[in-house]
Amino acid sequence: IKPFYQLKKWWLSNTARFITLTITASIIGILLVPIKKPIFSDDYSKVILDQNNEILRVYLNEQEQWVFPMEYQKEIPYKLKKAILSFEDRFFYYHFGINPVSMINAWRMNRREKRIVSGASTITMQLARLSEPKKRNYKNKIFEMAQALKIELLYSKEDILKLYITHAPFGSNIQGYYAASFIYFNKQPINLTWAEAALLAILPNSPSQVTPILNHDKLITKRNKLLVRLFEQGYITKNEYKLGLTEEVPNKLYKFPILAPHLSDQIRLSHPKKNIHKTTLIKRIQQDIEQIIKTESIKVSSYGVHNISAIVADTVTGELVAYVGSNDY
Repeated sequence: IKPFYQLKKWWLSNTARFITLTITASIIGILLVPIKKPIFSDDYSKVILDQNNEILRVYLNEQEQWVFPMEYQKEIPYKLKKAILSFEDRFFYYHFGINPVSMINAWRMNRREKRIVSGASTITMQLARLSEPKKRNYKNKIFEMAQALKIELLYSKEDILKLYITHAPFGSNIQGYYAASFIYFNKQPINLTWAEAALLAILPNSPSQVTPILNHDKLITKRNKLLVRLFEQGYITKNEYKLGLTEEVPNKLYKFPILAPHLSDQIRLSHPKKNIHKTTLIKRIQQDIEQIIKTESIKVSSYGVHNISAIVADTVTGELVAYVGSNDY
């Protein structure tokens, strides 16, 4: 009995020591894993607004991408948030950066299919990949897992989700849900329907293969499957589900307005480090004056007049409410 007790005591002490050392080494290893700080560079589209926060113009960032500044995307719309979590990472709020159950299931599936059909990436792992794109292989996968664990230690769940959804690719040169909502649906994200939110939620999964312009039928199938899931999880009613199935998928891209271009250029060049510029212009009046100038330029061109400019000011405050540099930008 005594030798057995001593053996048990030795095993327990060494096992405890091994577990302690393993946990300590793992924590140190995670802390030493490099991640970018900040996770994304401050390379955003410059946005020119009127006095009512209506968009006058949006510029591509330095990488020729449409991506709205973080301060423009402070609150993720409820429908889009639920759609993305349901599609990408149902247990986002319950795991610590990696989901062991999903990884085991993915390993079994890949082994059965003899090819990679599932990566079991959590939103946090995808965020790590977005911040530093790498070749897709098992070595980099392990590195992304370590980065995800460190990101979870440094950022709150809400911050992680916001960073992901505001920088995720949505096809072509569109990054972030705000730009995607305008370009695909010509509306602010807060006004998205459940079907539109579901469509946007699935785009980051394979943005180069499935978009409203590319593989249209496949996109509808994936959207409808997500609507089924949202219905089964109780996020949408049966009527909302049926209505969502009937909604058309956009087959064209909307363009951002280009209003007051001369003034917008001047403002952007004068304040290169600022992302959002609010002016005193009024979008409705600016549009009216630009149309008037365009019409009048045709009338006076026969008299040798080939250029017209105009400003409209508030006679009380002196603020400019419309600014047209020329009839042809």
